[in-house]
Amino acid sequence: MYDMYVPLATSPQTKYTFAEAKQLARQALQVLGPTYQQLMETAFKQRWIDVVENENKRTGAYSSGSYDTNPFILLNWQDNLNNVYTLVHEMGHSIHSAMTRKHQPYQTGDYSIFVAEIASTTNENLLTDYLLEHTTDDNLKKIHSESLSRRV
Repeated sequence: MYDMYVPLATSPQTKYTFAEAKQLARQALQVLGPTYQQLMETAFKQRWIDVVENENKRTGAYSSGSYDTNPFILLNWQDNLNNVYTLVHEMGHSIHSAMTRKHQPYQTGDYSIFVAEIASTTNENLLTDYLLEHTTDDNLKKIHSESLSRRV
């Protein structure tokens, strides 16, 4: 199994601040349309996302909430490409949840993990496509391609 994770390229010292990651998310996910974009802007502006690592905060990243609240995304942000992917992945879950709560009654508003992962992995694939289209650096293209193959 370890052979699957041998890097094809050297990792660049590319850093992405949270502000830069939000801009990448806006650009990469623009193809999902204005309703999606509006919900994503709401998530950014109404602080649905907690990115600061704090004492007693759960590790990793996840999207959570209840039927009567907006979804919340908890991340422990680090300025790297993996966290950009995590942001768009969790945004997929949150927007899926927000739209489900808007359009489904409580009794039918639940969904399986298989269905939940469709929105999040679609976002990751859209980010990869966007990054591949908008770089001329061959090393970065290899890294973005590796990232896609590991997430599929």
